[in-house]
Amino acid sequence: LGLSRESLIGRSCWEVFPFLVGTAIEQEFRRCLHEQVKIELEQYFGPIARWFWIKASPLRQGMFVYFRDITQQ
Repeated sequence: LGLSRESLIGRSCWEVFPFLVGTAIEQEFRRCLHEQVKIELEQYFGPIARWFWIKASPLRQGMFVYFRDITQQ
């Protein structure tokens, strides 16, 4: 996504990626946080025309999120 790790740590994903609001990705992230469950999904994201495999795990103060661009697959 062209962002450094340092620019992302400690910031809200809604702050960094405001275009995620209202998407299936937002719904799954909120489920991860509220239900304290791991989530995994593949999602096409139109604004940047890419497919992503996304895995998230809840932490005490937020969540760990791993994105992988799978557009070529």
